[in-house]
Amino acid sequence: MSKIWSSSNKVLVVVSYTNTEALNNYLDALKKLGLNIFECVILAIVDNKEQKKYLFAKGSVIYFSEEEIDFFRRNKNEIVKKVLADTYDLQIVIGDFSKKLKRQIIKTKVKMRIGINTKENFFDINLLSKNETPSHLINFAKEIVDKIS
Repeated sequence: MSKIWSSSNKVLVVVSYTNTEALNNYLDALKKLGLNIFECVILAIVDNKEQKKYLFAKGSVIYFSEEEIDFFRRNKNEIVKKVLADTYDLQIVIGDFSKKLKRQIIKTKVKMRIGINTKENFFDINLLSKNETPSHLINFAKEIVDKIS
């Protein structure tokens, strides 16, 4: 493994929620790369608080909705506040999000930010991939980081 990946213990992955199977695939991809899944967090962005009611938090997966950010841009979700207040070795953001969500994501303290299939410019590395399967996206990020480190 590269210096970056071998020294990475805590990883935050931010994705749009599509289904539980995709989230499990992200977790599996992180495990296969040798990361401790208990030190990794997947922040799954859901469409609304109503959808979140039907989803159960599972260990490393936390659900968050833009509706949980108030008018003053304060995050009202205590669990997500703690997650975003933590420090991570890597942050992998897949896709684009609203300005409200982007502001929350940017506040996180990280050593390296990787954006995949995003138009945002606050990442250390921006990647594009036509294959959008969770395992491919995580492995793609690792391959590119390995090549440049």
